[in-house]
Amino acid sequence: MRFTASAFRHGITQRQIETALQVPMRMVDQGGDLRLIIGATESGNLLEIVMADPEAADERVIHAMPLRPKFYRYL
Repeated sequence: MRFTASAFRHGITQRQIETALQVPMRMVDQGGDLRLIIGATESGNLLEIVMADPEAADERVIHAMPLRPKFYRYL
C-alpha cells in the first residue's frame, strides 16, 4: 500500500490510517477505482479514507480526514 501526499493534508498520520484500515467499519465503492473506507483510530476517532485502485497490487491511500457528517449514513 502506498500513501500519496494528499492523504496527509488534513493532519492524519500514517499510523492512524493503517489502524483504521485494519478493521474497517464500512467500505463503499465510489465508482471508478475509488473506495471510501470508514474506520477508527486507536483513540476511537472515526476517519474517512479514500483508496484508489483498492484491488490492485499498488493500491493507494489518496485521502484521509475525520469522518464528515455527510458520510454518517454509511454507519
